[in-house]
Amino acid sequence: MSQGTGTRNWRVLSLRLNLTLHGLRIVEGCSGMLGPSGAVIPVTTTVFFILVISTRFLYGDWATAWTAAGSLAALTAVLLAWTQMAINR
Repeated sequence: MSQGTGTRNWRVLSLRLNLTLHGLRIVEGCSGMLGPSGAVIPVTTTVFFILVISTRFLYGDWATAWTAAGSLAALTAVLLAWTQMAINR
């Protein structure tokens, strides 16, 4: 067995794939983003960053601020989910 560049030992495979993909296409118009549901993500993001900045001034460190704000955001999400579950029962 001779040791060469290795290009002689590899075969080039030519694959021709003819795939038919089946799926569901959902198209949502622009009108869905203009209502109150379209404002949820920007408002939530803004509130979270205000929470981070306020905890930065409270604790004096960015790492602690991100951790505290993330913990408070997770606690808020759990409490909101719990209250919605209790209301819908």
